[in-house]
Amino acid sequence: MQNDLLFPDEVESFLRPIERLGFTLARDKIAHRHVSGWIGSRWILCHASLLRASIRLATIVCSRLGRWQQRVPRWPQLLELAIRDMQLNDFQLLYHPETTLGNTAQEFAHRAGVRSVELKLSQTRQELASWIKNCLEQIDDSTDPSCLLFVSPALGAETARAAEPLHDSTLIGLVDRVFGLSIRKGGNLERLIERRIMEQDAECFSVGSVFLAIDQSKPKEYAQVRNWMDRGAVGWHVFDFDKTLSSDSSCAFHCENQGGHQFCLSLSTFDAGATGSTDWLAHCTRTSNSSETVADALHRGRTAIASPWISLNQICAQKRLVASSQLTQGDHRCLSFSAVGLEELLSRRVFRSHLGRWDWEPYGLLIRRSALAEMGCRPVIYGEPGERDNLAVAEKPFFQARGKTMDWTQEQEWRFLGDLDLNKFNRNDLRIFAETRDQAYQLSRSYPWTVIWVRDP
Repeated sequence: MQNDLLFPDEVESFLRPIERLGFTLARDKIAHRHVSGWIGSRWILCHASLLRASIRLATIVCSRLGRWQQRVPRWPQLLELAIRDMQLNDFQLLYHPETTLGNTAQEFAHRAGVRSVELKLSQTRQELASWIKNCLEQIDDSTDPSCLLFVSPALGAETARAAEPLHDSTLIGLVDRVFGLSIRKGGNLERLIERRIMEQDAECFSVGSVFLAIDQSKPKEYAQVRNWMDRGAVGWHVFDFDKTLSSDSSCAFHCENQGGHQFCLSLSTFDAGATGSTDWLAHCTRTSNSSETVADALHRGRTAIASPWISLNQICAQKRLVASSQLTQGDHRCLSFSAVGLEELLSRRVFRSHLGRWDWEPYGLLIRRSALAEMGCRPVIYGEPGERDNLAVAEKPFFQARGKTMDWTQEQEWRFLGDLDLNKFNRNDLRIFAETRDQAYQLSRSYPWTVIWVRDP
């Protein structure tokens, strides 16, 4: 990117220290484009390397996913494709944590080896020198300065507050390429994409710099995407799964030209073909923002989209189940499994209001009982609360009170002490399961285990 630099005289001396750190200030023009119309009259503080002509930035935008991502159920596939395009075409991801997929996109990019630049906005009115000082205080020795882009508060009095959130308008107005996964009709993103297309018509942006996913199941959104495509946007990833899936809905092997795919089958087919569903122990993932969960571990404490589906993806990516101390008395960290057949187990799904979560979500892992037993997994010891004191120290982590209002013995629980490395299992001893067939196919593209879908289409 190219840049015109304007430094106010009153902060000239203050700029020397940040120049020694490799930072510079930009205003009004980025990559030969006037951006003040998108972000107002503001300064941009970034590492000078981000202003090189060879650096190209892209962003990924998406309207609200809805509860459990029901509105855009295939967003992981779309996000993966967008990241792959950025990888192939040498783009860096510009993201903001408060957008729908901000932190998640950054995690996908990190795994794919795509550099990410975090957008940091400040809307609190302050002097320029104070703002620069605050920006530099956010950088420590472990931070790569070229992965941050700061935008100052508005200079002077703003005539009117913009209708769209500043982080959305900044992302769409600053980057070289925009990927739109799902743009809701009448929303903020639709207005910003329309504006970008209009400025593309006026040669402010390159034609073909807006990539929009096509979903014909949403007629109004599809009509708008078609309109934008007629004016220079690029349509991508057409949803036409019925033609790509096997006509046999109970069992299918999904394969595309790029990469290998694992075997997928329905739960009913798995139960019918197994020597017995009780040969397997089930572990269901949960929605949690606990610091002990894999979600928070991967997102390093950032706010992230939390759901059993996200948790399962993160477990598979790490190839590790992380234990918790919430299941036992004392500080013993353990993992819980159930010997109940998966179909019966999921039929018991119920909302625990005192815990604020569901039991037995349709996402998780099945591991062969014999393989877990060899690694030290054991059935729990059910009894009355006072009986735990009579057990040997090594037995106490496996104790579970039968319960008064609920009979916990029905869970047929097994426990494993500590974290579980999934790499230690033979692939034939481990299965992963998800709610829908589409989710199963998504998992089959990324991870080395057979995948089961529990809800037939």
